[in-house]
Amino acid sequence: MPDIPKISAGDFIYIGEQKSLKAVISSVDTANDPRVDCEAVYISRNNKAINVDLKWNGEFWDYSFEQPDGGYADRNERLRPYVQMLRHECKRKS
Repeated sequence: MPDIPKISAGDFIYIGEQKSLKAVISSVDTANDPRVDCEAVYISRNNKAINVDLKWNGEFWDYSFEQPDGGYADRNERLRPYVQMLRHECKRKS
């Protein structure tokens, strides 16, 4: 499998094969779980900030788990800076 792209907290990425979901990295190598390469925050269709674990599959960033494992990032103090970054980026693009 190709190496994981170099990422840091605060970097913007795209999730999925179609790269249609923009996200911001909030944590790298979370909990030393081999199924998880990073945590990211994205804005859902109903405008909620969601944090989710991701894994590099060799070609694109994909969800670490089949079942949705995300939480409401808006409710998490630790994630607030990343939510603000992403919301600011979304406003800038619209």
